[in-house]
Amino acid sequence: MWTKFLKKLLIFATLLLLGIKIFPQQDSSFYKNRQTALAIALPTAYVGSMTALYFAWYKDYPQSNFHFFNDNKEWQGMDKAGHMLATYTLANYSYKIYQWSGISKNRSLFLSFVTGFGFQTVVEVLDGFSAEWGASWGDLLANTAGAALFATQQYFWNEQKILLQYSYSDTPESQYRPNLLGSNLASRMLKNYNGISIWASFNIASLLPAKNSFPQYLDLALGYGASGMTGAESNPVEVNGIEIPHFERSKSFYLSPNIRLSKIPFKNYKVKKYFEILDILKTPMPAISYNTENKFEFYYLIGGLGLKF
Repeated sequence: MWTKFLKKLLIFATLLLLGIKIFPQQDSSFYKNRQTALAIALPTAYVGSMTALYFAWYKDYPQSNFHFFNDNKEWQGMDKAGHMLATYTLANYSYKIYQWSGISKNRSLFLSFVTGFGFQTVVEVLDGFSAEWGASWGDLLANTAGAALFATQQYFWNEQKILLQYSYSDTPESQYRPNLLGSNLASRMLKNYNGISIWASFNIASLLPAKNSFPQYLDLALGYGASGMTGAESNPVEVNGIEIPHFERSKSFYLSPNIRLSKIPFKNYKVKKYFEILDILKTPMPAISYNTENKFEFYYLIGGLGLKF
């Protein structure tokens, strides 16, 4: 299994390397140096990260023939939202890197789509060979949607008028199932779907007619989250002889303003680029929410890491 997996990784990394080297690029030694660095760093990082993922998540689990399974009812859709966010973010950031290296817009768009979708698809292949899980058509659809959301906006608008973002705050559910929901903050930020919210942040100024006076940095964000989950489809009463308290499973929908940090007109180039990276996080702002328990709630601050009250 490991030999086959390594061959697939090397094939994809080689195709990515060839894509970087053969596509039309800016003809200067300045950009050639960047392209050479990218051609070495990106496939190396890809193979390294996927190898680490294989040994951390899959190596010790039983393997099987490649198969699909239907997980669309699990985690109240939060895992699908996470797949879409991850693929979108990979495409978004890799596009910036390809542009930085001097690759043309259309070629950068193609490569960034392949990077985002391809990375996540390899994860699905790993799932498909695992007896514990299986490849998911729902995940593949979410991966496609995330990459397509980035690429279509960049192609037609040359900007991201709708930005996908992430926020997290700790929740009590994780303490009862740390192996499943995460035993430390870093793992909970990935595994504890109860604390994750996924946001679609609309840049109002760019969606209005040209020459409007609406602040460029002010967005309106729609969020989605879920809570009360100690199991994928249903909550267990006990795990390994330990009783699990009852949690009511529910979905929440949020409406909140958002400060798009990359739109703030900083004069310092490095500061501006730093805030572009931070755009993955929704900025902490007041919000109203409605959940499937038919309750409206108001939050003084929600967003970023750890802020939800």
